[in-house]
Amino acid sequence: MNKKADDAIELLYKCFPEDERRDKDEIINLLECGDMELFTKYDKEDLLCFSLYRELGDVIFVEYLAVNSEHRNSGIGSRAVEELKGLNKMICLEVEPPCDDITRRRIEFYKRHGFFYNDYFYMQPALSEERSPVELRLMTTDRALSRKEFESLKDHILKTVYKDK
Repeated sequence: MNKKADDAIELLYKCFPEDERRDKDEIINLLECGDMELFTKYDKEDLLCFSLYRELGDVIFVEYLAVNSEHRNSGIGSRAVEELKGLNKMICLEVEPPCDDITRRRIEFYKRHGFFYNDYFYMQPALSEERSPVELRLMTTDRALSRKEFESLKDHILKTVYKDK
């Protein structure tokens, strides 16, 4: 595809557990057909961070956001989140339930940037036959979701983002 996509996919494979990763060919296909957008930040040739997201009507669904481990705690992730918020739509992303220090810190990071933790049961479907479904939670900007809003958004995500899973 191109260097930016290759770099982002390489970082994605370093940062996300196997069950949460799409295959490289699938990501490239989604980018090429316009179903997914890629945002990157570089320092010269070094990828600092990336996000892969989709516009789902009035919601931006961030499928992946990662910061290169060498640049964590430098403000890069904060700037990336603020740029996404500049798209002026509700942002939704998936996070693991708070079960350890890392997952709690990740949730707190997003809360500091105006996200709300929606503590409703949510399963990311298996992304391939070799992978397992993953229990996650949704975080959203603008407001915490009511149960009815959550169910509607969850159904929309499952039908559009994971339609063939």
